[in-house]
Amino acid sequence: MKYAKCIDTGERIEALKNTDAICEICTEKLIAKCGEIMVHHWSHASSSDCDSWYEPETVWHREMKNYFPKQNQEITMQNHRADVKTDTGVVVEFQNSSISTEEIKEREAFYGRMVWLINGDEFKNNFCYVNLSQAKIERSFCVDYQWQHFRKSWLASNRPIFIDNLLNGFYYNEELFEDDSIAYIKPTMRPMHNGWLCFIKKRTFIDFVNGNLSVDFLNSTSNYLTLPDIKKLDAVNWGEYGN
Repeated sequence: MKYAKCIDTGERIEALKNTDAICEICTEKLIAKCGEIMVHHWSHASSSDCDSWYEPETVWHREMKNYFPKQNQEITMQNHRADVKTDTGVVVEFQNSSISTEEIKEREAFYGRMVWLINGDEFKNNFCYVNLSQAKIERSFCVDYQWQHFRKSWLASNRPIFIDNLLNGFYYNEELFEDDSIAYIKPTMRPMHNGWLCFIKKRTFIDFVNGNLSVDFLNSTSNYLTLPDIKKLDAVNWGEYGN
């Protein structure tokens, strides 16, 4: 975990050698892991995290958390630690590793108003795109996709799913696409092996989950969609996150 409660000051602090701190969930004393290989983090002495939904912190986790203010990162909610909870009450879970169908359902039922952001770096080569030559990274754009060997556990999700790093190092007609994009995934059928993806800038994603985008939408003559467009197209009740 990135933050712990300093015993001396009571403040939330990042891992620092020779500093005493406790877990904000279980109050167990933590160990600061500040090596040269892994990202600096706090660890339970028992080597098992008290949050049953914990996954090891990666550089990607840390980079995504840092897009949000400190007070919105690693928010304790009963016996769980949300990666991010915005001022508008939306929880953002950053998922790097595989996850079971049962855990997806449990987290969504527990957090309610939430979205997923998955690190797609390991399976990005399983995506095939249609009409990508029309895409312009500088703006939001949508393309049809085919997802080979898709991860079936995500069929259990009833919340919006975004995927990071799908275009990281991706070449099309000898053009290298930028890394600063996140894809909103909208299947056209079940299973979700094909449908369309809407690529947006990371900054747009952050503004979206923070509630900073207007609700005016849909220029029907354009393939460029804003995230409010997506909310309408996905028919999700973003106020209540009903199923």
